[in-house]
Amino acid sequence: MSVLIGVAGGTGSGKTSFANRLLERLREERCVTVAQDAYYKDGSTLDPAARAAINYDHPDAFDTSLLIQDLRDLKAGRPVPHLTYDHAAYSRRVLPDALTPRPVVILEGILILAEEPLRRLMDIKLFIDTDSDVRILPVRLVRGAGAFLGAILVLAAVFTISNVMRLTMYARQDELDIMRLVGAAPAYVKGPFVLEGMIQGGLGGVLALVLLWGIFHALSRDLLATSDLLGRTAIVLPPAMAALIVAGGTLVGLAGSLVSLGRLRL
Repeated sequence: MSVLIGVAGGTGSGKTSFANRLLERLREERCVTVAQDAYYKDGSTLDPAARAAINYDHPDAFDTSLLIQDLRDLKAGRPVPHLTYDHAAYSRRVLPDALTPRPVVILEGILILAEEPLRRLMDIKLFIDTDSDVRILPVRLVRGAGAFLGAILVLAAVFTISNVMRLTMYARQDELDIMRLVGAAPAYVKGPFVLEGMIQGGLGGVLALVLLWGIFHALSRDLLATSDLLGRTAIVLPPAMAALIVAGGTLVGLAGSLVSLGRLRL
């Protein structure tokens, strides 16, 4: 019968890093890893309000009975389905390769010690106790740095589009002078430049999507595919987020064109 080692700890406590080191020391051919994150209850049939109410840090969010059954099967020498949870689609799905039983089973997760039936299955229980400030600070720093970098990039995009539009207006100065002389309305003169700026911004958003798709694809193929401890959680860019990126690029283009047109006198 396999030995089950449970590694628990809060988010960012280092439990996954510890489990990785444990896997290296015990050798991968002797171990199989199970991530509690892969056993979140399927929420694909829930309405948006119910999905928004899901608390992923509560024991009720997990299908603990299924996790217990799979661990019992692994300890008894029976293969089990390899699960993953897609947070973008709120769905749990089965990966093609099953988890095969090995002498050591490593279970890692934030709440694996919360349920008594689950604790009784473990032969060795480990809890990575890390101060909450140490765990949360890196997340806050990353989010803050991301927000700051995002703001800088938006300002840079507005500045770039504004200058491109200004150069375009200079190149069409004669055409603009003729339009003013014949009494063209300001909206008629400025409209094409506004539209051009929005198109440039939208195309920038599409380019960003292509780059993100490439990065996500590389991560899914090269990193997650080789890491059982991550539960092979699917990395998916939600359609709403993709639409938001394109819309955001279009708005940035609009802002850039309006900035450049602010100096245009008609």
